This record gives sequence, structure tokens and C-alpha cells, in this order.
Amino acid sequence: MALTAVILGMHRSGTSCVARMLNACGLYLGDDLLDGASLSNMEGKWESRAAVEINDSILAVNGGAWDQVPEGALSCDGPTQERMRHFLETLGEAAVSGWKDPRTVLTFPMWKPLLGEYRIVACVRHPMSVAESLATREGWPIEKGLELWKTYHERFRQYLDEEREVTWFDFDLPSEHLARALDKACRSLGLRFEKAAGQSFNEFQRHHRHEQLPSDERLRELYLEFFYRAHRDELGDGAASSLRTLERPTRAASSKGRVPQELDILNKRLADLGSAHRKQNSLAQRSFKATQENTRRVTAVETALGEASRATGELGGAVARLEEQLGGIDRAGAELRGRVAGLDERLPGLDERFAGVSRAEGELRGTVAGLEERVAGVSRAEGELRGTVAGLEERLAGASRSEGELRATVAGLEARLEGVDRAGGELRAKVAPLEERLEGVIGAERELRATVSRLDERVEALAQRLQGCEDTLARKPQTLAQWLRQRLGFGPTGTS
Repeated sequence: MALTAVILGMHRSGTSCVARMLNACGLYLGDDLLDGASLSNMEGKWESRAAVEINDSILAVNGGAWDQVPEGALSCDGPTQERMRHFLETLGEAAVSGWKDPRTVLTFPMWKPLLGEYRIVACVRHPMSVAESLATREGWPIEKGLELWKTYHERFRQYLDEEREVTWFDFDLPSEHLARALDKACRSLGLRFEKAAGQSFNEFQRHHRHEQLPSDERLRELYLEFFYRAHRDELGDGAASSLRTLERPTRAASSKGRVPQELDILNKRLADLGSAHRKQNSLAQRSFKATQENTRRVTAVETALGEASRATGELGGAVARLEEQLGGIDRAGAELRGRVAGLDERLPGLDERFAGVSRAEGELRGTVAGLEERVAGVSRAEGELRGTVAGLEERLAGASRSEGELRATVAGLEARLEGVDRAGGELRAKVAPLEERLEGVIGAERELRATVSRLDERVEALAQRLQGCEDTLARKPQTLAQWLRQRLGFGPTGTS
């Protein structure tokens, strides 16, 4: 049949240390443990998350919490009891299992009806050591810690006498006493005692230790009662009678200054137990001061690391924003490079088109030169014609010719004029293709004007020169014929 170990004790009374050592000896504590290290508990809490949540739920339903103990007996609803049964069933899969949670000191009457075979492992510690440890961890005044210690132990004693087997751990004693208590607990639970587990206790992590009895009477009586229970075997048979004396309802004798003889005996035995480890306490106190200093340093380092972490987070955000901006710049640069590449690809075509324009310009210049030569020929013919007309005028003035000869002469002149007209028509026919080519050049010039601005002036000059040539070619034949007709006295149709 499965056996369950219930580890009970006030907060900061060594329950985590005991749970860790028992676990090293084979006690199954469940799979979901709060065993992470912290500044207040470097070895972890070794608490079952499910047990803590259930106990918190019970205390909350009764209007309290772990540090605000509800008054009167506690109650538990059906759903919470189902959660408790399920938790115990998961523990029952191991031969020997258990759980640790200081809140169970308050809620144990709710758990007990659901347990099968079980053993209680109880932890006790000097109330002043507990109060100082809570003050360090929670920032409380010492008085609040002492009052909470008293409340927990008053609840604890209400059901403690009903338990048949209780294994005690006094967390104020040196490590060798804890090892002997661990051996006894393993024998009670059927576990194999591991010597390494008993030696794993770190003496320097127990920072607060006291040997003097509490000055408060009620607190002193409670502590002495639990001290008797934890050290019944060492104190001998007189412990039972001393317990009965301390548990009497009235304290009239003590209030009148008559200290019982049993209290003197207890103080002597306490002194005997304390002398065995007083030197070790002194060393532990010095080590505690060093540990406190190290703790302060660790806290300062953790604070600095937190600030560095926050600064790193802010720097990471700034770097991320900078990376986004750099990404935008890279994208813009890629687009710009793409555009430049496109322009580079278009430049050869533009160069070719510019070369074609240059060739067309050369050809046009050659054509214009030919036209100029032909115009010069026409001018020479005009000069010759002028000479002939002058001769005719002289002949008409100097002598009288016959009408037939004159008509023949005029007919020859008309024939020559028709030849001139034909030559002018041919010239215009040749100029027309040039005009079409010129229009093409002008169109090419318009396309290139947007991309090759440097050609604007040259093309404009060329267009002006071509226009001048066109005007000249268009005017000269008509002007010559008109002049001849006027000189010869012919009308528009060639008749006198």
C-alpha cells in the first residue's frame, strides 16, 4: 500500500531543505515542482504547484491567505475536494510519496480524511529566526513575523496530539543533527538513507540563528512545547511531565514570578544543547554576514543586469528601426540602380540615333550643296537670258524686224521658258523628298529633344537653314519667269 509523507512546518522553518533531502533519498514529490532557485531560497522551494494552488484556494474561500490566517475552523467545497483527491491519486502512483507546503499546517484537517496511510514530517525553528528571515524576504516588521509564527503553531498543536508517528527536524541544530533526523525519517518512511543527501545541507544558507528563549510568555511557552516534542528522546522521561505542566490552562504561578522547576531544567538542557554548537553558530554568523554582503552584491549585479537588459532592449529597438531605415535606403538604392541601368541600356540606342541624325545632316548638307550649285546654274542661265533679252531689246530698238521672225524668236524664247519651267518642276520634285526627309529629321529632333538637350541648338539651326533653302528654291523660278514676262511684255498666259 502506498505511503504518503506530509511535510509540515511554518514558513522559513527548513521545510524546503527537508523536502529536498527526502527527495534525494527516494521520496516522490510530484512532477510539477516549484524547485527554481531564488535569492530567498537558493536551493528551490520543492513545493508542488498543485498543492500550493489548492491550499491557496481553501484559504481564499475562508477569507484569508497564507499571511492572513482565517479565524475559526476552515471549510472546503466539493470541487476543491475533487482537486485534492486527484492530486493525491497522482502521488499514489509511487510507493512512497509526499508533498511540502507550509500552508498545509493550516489546511491539514481538510486533507486528513482523504489520506490513506501517511506519516507527518514536522519542522520547527526558533520564532525569532523565522521572523528575521520573513523580514528579510517580505520586508515585514519583526512583530508581524512573530505573530504569524504563533498563529501557525497554535493551529498545528490542535491536531498534533492525535498523530501517532511524527518525525521531527529542528532547523536550529547543526547539520549532523539534521543528518540523524533524516536517517530516522527514512526508516519511518521506508526510504533508503543517502549519506550524500544529509551532507548536502549548506550551513551557510541558514542566515538567522537564536539561542535565547523568546521574551513574550505565550510565544516562549509555544516554542518550549514544540522544542519538547522535537527533542523528546534527547530530553528523557521528564519531558512528558514538563509538557503537561506547560499545557495547563492557567499560568498563575508563572505570572507571580514563581518559575517552575521544570522550566529551569529545560533551560539547563537547552544550554547543554546550545554549547555543542555555539562555536559553529559563531562561524555561521560570520559566514552569514559574508553571505549577506554577497547577497547585496548579487542584488546589485542583478539590478545592473536588469538595467543593462532594458538598455539592450531599447538599443535593440533602435537598431531594428535603423535596420528598417537601412532597408528602405537599400530598396531606394536598388530602384535607383535599376533606373541607371535602364538609362545605360538606352544610351547605346540614343548614340545610334544621334549618329543617324548626324549622317542625315551630312546627307542633307550634300543635297543643299547640290541645290546651291543648281541654283547657281539657274542664276547663270538667268544672266545669259538677261543678255539675250538685252540683245533683243537692242535689235527691237535698232531695226524693224518682220513679225514672223519676231514670232519665231518669241516661240524660241517660250520654248526656252518652258524648259526653265520643266527644270523648275523637276527641281521641285527633287525638293519634295528632301522636304519629307526634313520632316522625318524634325520628328527625330523632337524625340531627341527630351533626352539630348545639347542637340537642340544645332537641330534648330539646321531647320532654319533648311527652311531658308526651301523658300529660296520655291521663289526663284517663279520670280525669274515673272520678271521675263514683265520685261518681254507678255501677259499671264504668255500672249502680248
